[in-house]
Amino acid sequence: MRLVRKLTLLAILAIAATALMAPAASGQEPLIHDQVPGLQASGEPGGNPCPAVVQFAGGGTAGGCRLHITGTNVAFVSHMIGGEVINASCNIEVVARLDSSVEGFFTHAEMTDSLIGECHRQPCGYVEGQSEGRPWSFYAKEVAAGVEALTALFCVQDDFGTQRHCEVDFRLVEPMNHRYGLNVPAGGATCHGTMREMLGTWGVEADPGQTGEMEAEQQVEINHTP
Repeated sequence: MRLVRKLTLLAILAIAATALMAPAASGQEPLIHDQVPGLQASGEPGGNPCPAVVQFAGGGTAGGCRLHITGTNVAFVSHMIGGEVINASCNIEVVARLDSSVEGFFTHAEMTDSLIGECHRQPCGYVEGQSEGRPWSFYAKEVAAGVEALTALFCVQDDFGTQRHCEVDFRLVEPMNHRYGLNVPAGGATCHGTMREMLGTWGVEADPGQTGEMEAEQQVEINHTP
């Protein structure tokens, strides 16, 4: 994946997020799962329901419909007595694999320095030159008539290997047909835990490319189930 690809930035993400300190995990991160979806995702063109997403014992994933998402100038902020401290600023690229219930993983995460600061962060489990980090899980559901929410769990580690979890709630929006993005409700999207935030701009690639496994990325359609 390359940040120089042509992107359509569909949503601005200004997350009032909280990072939870958690022990390292050998597989997927723990996500408080509360899904009564009322949603169905299908691939476009064709309209076939997205297939199941599979996670292997080693942490890799396969299946699902596949999207490419980029976060630009994503700042990790801590609230301290007397003010805020920006711990890192990163560009983040992920492949989103989702099943027919809009549940799955952000995988193949790449975290690099942004235009406004240095990153010094990688996905938990990342080893330089050896492996990508562990996938970040997510799920979506309908929370009110015509209102969809997506909950995602990010786990990042700093240069010293210290890991932090941040489970955050987003609004799932569709500014254009088949172009879904992440947004925040009025007042900000609150994570679950201590005083930390993520701030940035996120978008979905306009022209689908290929994943890290050289599979075609897709467009999706999300509809309400009867």
